[in-house]
Amino acid sequence: MKFFKRYNIDQKTLDEFKKYYVLLHGPFPNDMYDFEEETNTSLDEFYEFFSLITGSLNYIIEDKKIPRYQREMLKKTFYEHYPHFRNYKSDILKYQELSECLEFHEKIRILINKLITGG
Repeated sequence: MKFFKRYNIDQKTLDEFKKYYVLLHGPFPNDMYDFEEETNTSLDEFYEFFSLITGSLNYIIEDKKIPRYQREMLKKTFYEHYPHFRNYKSDILKYQELSECLEFHEKIRILINKLITGG
């Protein structure tokens, strides 16, 4: 088992996180632009949330401390950060790629929280 200075993770977990990091760097879902156009909303919040997760995962991979404010932000789901999108929750589900991408980022957010809280 490898112990990082900041995070208690083994090599298998680190390799998994690196794989997730590569996946998170893929292109944005094609249908998110359709969602933006059809719902007349902005994608800025999606970009911000996706960047939060990807950046936080990079901190872990690099064994760097995630800033306190960022750790606090990681405690909240996408819909807690951006409550106005709760009105679009059923709409988001209609866009398969966007929905899966958001779900994947939430999964990674939960894993990061477990790691940084020791849970």
